[in-house]
Amino acid sequence: HPLFPLLALIFEKCELATCTPREPGVAGGDVCSSESFNEDIAVFSKQVWSEVLSSSSWLMREEKKD
Repeated sequence: HPLFPLLALIFEKCELATCTPREPGVAGGDVCSSESFNEDIAVFSKQVWSEVLSSSSWLMREEKKD
């Protein structure tokens, strides 16, 4: 499924959040913040959107050949 990579990343972060003690004030100490999840979703969305655009432009070029 196309969302599998994103879901796998979210589950991994959830696991880290429950297994890793976090220290306030340490850089990278809050790996699983809501801001971190938002960044992951934004990166994933941009990647998927760029793949959709490149696929559609490829299809348009193929249609013009015929």
